[in-house]
Amino acid sequence: MKKDDAKKWISSLKRLAAQGIDPNTATMALAGYGEANMELALRGLEAKTTDP
Repeated sequence: MKKDDAKKWISSLKRLAAQGIDPNTATMALAGYGEANMELALRGLEAKTTDP
């Protein structure tokens, strides 16, 4: 990664953090985010709704 790219990345994370977004969440892969939050996202749904 070039120095300018690194500065842009850091600036982006600072901007997201200022908006209240956790930098760890902002840089997490979608699959990891889904695994971490799936139970919360599916709360209140009947079990048959989540059955593949």
